[in-house]
Amino acid sequence: MPKGHQVNFYLDADDTRQVETIARSIGPVVLIHDRSCQPLPRVLDSLFHFDGEQQLFFYYLVQPEFLDAVLMQHVPAQGYWTVDDLRSPVIELSTCFCDGVILRRGRLYYVDGFYDSEDNWVYHSDSFRKWAKTLLAKTRRTLTRLDTVAYIGQGAKAWLETSGGKLSVM
Repeated sequence: MPKGHQVNFYLDADDTRQVETIARSIGPVVLIHDRSCQPLPRVLDSLFHFDGEQQLFFYYLVQPEFLDAVLMQHVPAQGYWTVDDLRSPVIELSTCFCDGVILRRGRLYYVDGFYDSEDNWVYHSDSFRKWAKTLLAKTRRTLTRLDTVAYIGQGAKAWLETSGGKLSVM
Protein backbone atom coordinates (compact mmCIF):
# COMPACT_ATOMS: atom_id res chain seq x y z
CA MET A 1 0.00 0.00 0.00
CA PRO A 2 1.47 3.36 -1.00
CA LYS A 3 2.43 5.60 1.87
CA GLY A 4 0.86 9.01 1.47
CA HIS A 5 1.83 12.28 3.11
CA GLN A 6 -0.45 15.27 3.42
CA VAL A 7 -1.08 18.57 5.07
CA ASN A 8 -4.73 19.65 5.32
CA PHE A 9 -5.47 23.36 5.50
CA TYR A 10 -7.92 26.22 5.27
CA LEU A 11 -6.61 29.05 3.08
CA ASP A 12 -7.94 32.20 1.50
CA ALA A 13 -6.56 33.49 -1.82
CA ASP A 14 -3.61 35.29 -0.20
CA ASP A 15 -2.75 32.22 1.86
CA THR A 16 -2.86 30.12 -1.33
CA ARG A 17 -0.45 32.53 -3.03
CA GLN A 18 1.81 32.13 0.01
CA VAL A 19 1.84 28.33 -0.43
CA GLU A 20 2.74 28.80 -4.10
CA THR A 21 5.55 31.16 -3.04
CA ILE A 22 6.80 28.53 -0.59
CA ALA A 23 6.85 25.93 -3.38
CA ARG A 24 8.76 28.28 -5.69
CA SER A 25 11.24 29.16 -2.92
CA ILE A 26 12.33 25.51 -2.83
CA GLY A 27 12.95 25.45 -6.58
CA PRO A 28 11.25 25.72 -9.96
CA VAL A 29 7.70 24.38 -10.07
CA VAL A 30 5.33 23.60 -12.92
CA LEU A 31 1.59 23.78 -12.24
CA ILE A 32 -0.52 21.29 -14.13
CA HIS A 33 -4.25 20.81 -14.56
CA ASP A 34 -5.69 17.52 -13.34
CA ARG A 35 -7.20 16.95 -16.82
CA SER A 36 -6.03 17.30 -20.39
CA CYS A 37 -7.58 16.77 -23.83
CA GLN A 38 -4.43 14.89 -24.87
CA PRO A 39 -2.08 12.35 -23.26
CA LEU A 40 0.26 15.13 -22.09
CA PRO A 41 0.00 17.20 -18.92
CA ARG A 42 -1.75 20.54 -19.35
CA VAL A 43 0.58 23.23 -17.98
CA LEU A 44 -0.97 26.26 -16.27
CA ASP A 45 0.50 29.62 -15.36
CA SER A 46 -1.48 30.27 -12.20
CA LEU A 47 -3.22 28.64 -9.24
CA PHE A 48 -6.15 30.89 -10.07
CA HIS A 49 -7.01 29.32 -13.41
CA PHE A 50 -10.51 29.43 -14.85
CA ASP A 51 -11.96 26.88 -17.27
CA GLY A 52 -14.63 28.99 -18.89
CA GLU A 53 -16.27 30.74 -15.95
CA GLN A 54 -15.45 28.07 -13.37
CA GLN A 55 -12.32 28.36 -11.22
CA LEU A 56 -10.25 25.24 -10.79
CA PHE A 57 -9.61 23.95 -7.30
CA PHE A 58 -7.50 20.90 -8.12
CA TYR A 59 -3.92 21.07 -9.42
CA TYR A 60 -0.65 19.19 -9.40
CA LEU A 61 2.79 20.55 -8.70
CA VAL A 62 5.76 18.98 -10.45
CA GLN A 63 9.41 19.85 -10.77
CA PRO A 64 10.31 20.81 -14.36
CA GLU A 65 12.82 17.97 -14.68
CA PHE A 66 10.04 15.47 -13.89
CA LEU A 67 7.36 16.88 -16.21
CA ASP A 68 8.11 14.17 -18.81
CA ALA A 69 7.64 11.51 -16.10
CA VAL A 70 4.03 12.56 -15.44
CA LEU A 71 1.81 9.71 -16.63
CA MET A 72 -1.68 10.30 -17.95
CA GLN A 73 -4.66 7.93 -17.86
CA HIS A 74 -7.35 8.05 -20.52
CA VAL A 75 -10.96 8.37 -19.41
CA PRO A 76 -12.74 7.49 -22.66
CA ALA A 77 -16.28 7.91 -21.36
CA GLN A 78 -15.50 11.51 -20.43
CA GLY A 79 -13.19 12.24 -23.37
CA TYR A 80 -10.19 13.45 -21.43
CA TRP A 81 -6.91 12.35 -19.88
CA THR A 82 -6.15 12.67 -16.17
CA VAL A 83 -2.91 12.69 -14.19
CA ASP A 84 -1.93 9.30 -12.76
CA ASP A 85 -1.01 10.78 -9.39
CA LEU A 86 0.02 7.44 -7.92
CA ARG A 87 2.73 6.63 -10.46
CA SER A 88 3.75 10.22 -11.27
CA PRO A 89 6.18 12.38 -9.27
CA VAL A 90 3.57 15.02 -8.43
CA ILE A 91 2.13 16.75 -5.40
CA GLU A 92 -1.63 17.13 -5.45
CA LEU A 93 -2.85 20.58 -4.45
CA SER A 94 -6.52 20.91 -3.64
CA THR A 95 -7.24 24.56 -2.98
CA CYS A 96 -9.99 25.80 -0.69
CA PHE A 97 -13.42 26.83 -1.94
CA CYS A 98 -15.17 29.70 -0.18
CA ASP A 99 -18.67 30.95 -0.94
CA GLY A 100 -18.65 33.63 1.76
CA VAL A 101 -20.43 31.35 4.22
CA ILE A 102 -18.28 28.23 4.30
CA LEU A 103 -14.60 27.62 3.66
CA ARG A 104 -13.82 24.09 2.49
CA ARG A 105 -10.61 22.34 3.45
CA GLY A 106 -7.81 21.81 0.95
CA ARG A 107 -4.59 19.84 1.05
CA LEU A 108 -1.16 19.07 -0.32
CA TYR A 109 -0.66 15.31 -0.85
CA TYR A 110 1.89 12.96 -2.36
CA VAL A 111 2.89 9.29 -2.22
CA ASP A 112 6.38 7.85 -1.75
CA GLY A 113 5.95 5.27 -4.49
CA PHE A 114 3.68 2.71 -6.11
CA TYR A 115 3.34 -0.93 -7.11
CA ASP A 116 4.35 -1.64 -10.70
CA SER A 117 2.54 -4.04 -13.05
CA GLU A 118 4.43 -7.00 -11.53
CA ASP A 119 3.50 -6.05 -7.96
CA ASN A 120 6.97 -4.71 -7.12
CA TRP A 121 7.22 -1.64 -4.93
CA VAL A 122 8.84 1.28 -6.75
CA TYR A 123 9.87 4.41 -4.85
CA HIS A 124 9.67 7.78 -6.52
CA SER A 125 13.12 9.34 -6.83
CA ASP A 126 14.96 10.54 -3.75
CA SER A 127 15.01 14.08 -5.12
CA PHE A 128 11.23 14.10 -5.62
CA ARG A 129 10.57 12.73 -2.13
CA LYS A 130 12.98 15.25 -0.58
CA TRP A 131 11.35 18.13 -2.48
CA ALA A 132 7.82 17.02 -1.54
CA LYS A 133 8.73 16.46 2.11
CA THR A 134 10.35 19.92 2.25
CA LEU A 135 7.29 21.59 0.72
CA LEU A 136 4.90 20.00 3.19
CA ALA A 137 7.18 20.79 6.14
CA LYS A 138 7.61 24.46 5.12
CA THR A 139 3.87 24.77 4.58
CA ARG A 140 3.16 23.40 8.07
CA ARG A 141 5.68 25.81 9.61
CA THR A 142 4.11 28.78 7.81
CA LEU A 143 0.51 28.03 8.76
CA THR A 144 -1.06 27.86 12.22
CA ARG A 145 -2.15 24.49 13.58
CA LEU A 146 -5.94 24.61 13.87
CA ASP A 147 -6.56 21.15 15.33
CA THR A 148 -5.11 17.66 15.11
CA VAL A 149 -6.04 17.38 11.42
CA ALA A 150 -5.63 20.79 9.81
CA TYR A 151 -3.77 24.08 9.62
CA ILE A 152 -5.08 27.54 8.82
CA GLY A 153 -3.58 30.52 7.02
CA GLN A 154 -3.60 34.05 8.44
CA GLY A 155 -6.13 35.32 5.88
CA ALA A 156 -8.48 32.39 6.43
CA LYS A 157 -8.18 32.81 10.19
CA ALA A 158 -9.05 36.51 9.93
CA TRP A 159 -12.02 35.67 7.67
CA LEU A 160 -13.26 33.06 10.13
CA GLU A 161 -13.00 35.46 13.09
CA THR A 162 -14.76 38.37 11.38
CA SER A 163 -17.27 36.80 9.00
CA GLY A 164 -19.19 34.39 11.15
CA GLY A 165 -18.38 31.83 8.48
CA LYS A 166 -17.83 28.14 9.04
CA LEU A 167 -15.12 25.67 8.13
CA SER A 168 -16.11 22.55 6.22
CA VAL A 169 -14.29 19.33 5.45
CA MET A 170 -16.34 18.79 2.27
